[in-house]
Amino acid sequence: MYESLKRLLLNQQKFFAWIAQVLVQKLPEGRKQIEQFMLQIKEGGTAMGLEQILDAIKHEGIEQVVNHLIVEGVDQSLIARATGFSIDKIE
Repeated sequence: MYESLKRLLLNQQKFFAWIAQVLVQKLPEGRKQIEQFMLQIKEGGTAMGLEQILDAIKHEGIEQVVNHLIVEGVDQSLIARATGFSIDKIE
């Protein structure tokens, strides 16, 4: 049983390393979250770490869209309803 668990953990670690490599190739350069995740993988990274990184990237993407909408003059209350951000955060 110990050997099976050991193999499972090793396979999980390889999977997360592969996911990190895919993200590095697909995302813009300079993503500190990905670099941190890759370090975590070497120390036994988990799905929770990957989930946190993806959430952070998603949040950054929404912030970029909000910035573009503001530049285009879209009403702040509409942006707030569409993104779930507060008016204070949008301002």
